[in-house]
Amino acid sequence: MCDVNGLKLTNDAFGHQEGDQILIAVSNVLRRVCRPTDIISRWPGDEFVILLKEVSQEEVCQIIGHIGAEMETIRVFHLNVSVAIGYAESSHDLIRPEAVLNLAENRMYRNKLMESSSSRNATIRTLARTLHEKSTETEAHTMRISLLSKALGSRLDLRKDQIDELELLSLLHDIGKIGIPEYILDKPAKLSSDEWEIIKTHPEIGYRIAKSTPALEHIADYILAHHEKYDGTGYPNGLIAQDIPYLGRIITVVDSFDVMTHSRSYKKANDLSYAIGELKACSGTQFDPEITEVFLKMIEDEGLPVELEISILTDD
Repeated sequence: MCDVNGLKLTNDAFGHQEGDQILIAVSNVLRRVCRPTDIISRWPGDEFVILLKEVSQEEVCQIIGHIGAEMETIRVFHLNVSVAIGYAESSHDLIRPEAVLNLAENRMYRNKLMESSSSRNATIRTLARTLHEKSTETEAHTMRISLLSKALGSRLDLRKDQIDELELLSLLHDIGKIGIPEYILDKPAKLSSDEWEIIKTHPEIGYRIAKSTPALEHIADYILAHHEKYDGTGYPNGLIAQDIPYLGRIITVVDSFDVMTHSRSYKKANDLSYAIGELKACSGTQFDPEITEVFLKMIEDEGLPVELEISILTDD
């Protein structure tokens, strides 16, 4: 039994057409590697079942190895194509076909778990690279937000696991923008009302992407909420105050500060005093007042990290 890794993520992030092409590519690999007498069948969802007759365990292992090697040669999609594989054979103790299938499936999921760590890191890197290539969210922007978020998280006495989540959220809070047309993301002029409504869908797109990715599922709610406002006038759900997830409230303050102090295709950078004034003015309406107070006190006490001071001074 074979399970295509990351197919739901591909469908959510890059469209079902790419997901369909991956299924075709996997099918072609299985047909090339397996013998003419083997039966290759689609199983519900993103799985395949292969029935092999008159074959030794050694030959099965060779076939599995060849399948894995062939998958590694596929380089035309956003994510690397791979499959988790498990096998079982009928015996005196395992006569019923359903029992053989269940054992193969259990071994397949065990294989999937063993491969999950490296594939998780590769998936996160791929999503971040795609976001940077497609939108105005540059690597420098995510680096700055990461630095500020970790510093603010420490000031707020977050646990280590929360700071780790905040760092990942800094990297991928806008991941839903990979589902927004580029002509909207890159438009230098003011967006039309219709275009603005499309932009406002990116937290929900990002939420779906995170929910379909085991490595990101734990930050999905924060991604969904990073454009909510403290007074309930944000989007997509109009959440108010404490109903907004805490890490979502933190990233809103940090992201807004960075956007204000750096140039975008549609705006010039503002100076530090302007950004501080805006945070003070919008505390309690757009921003959580307690988080904003701690953030401003952090800047007052410690200043900005050197990298951020330089980036603000040199920003056009």
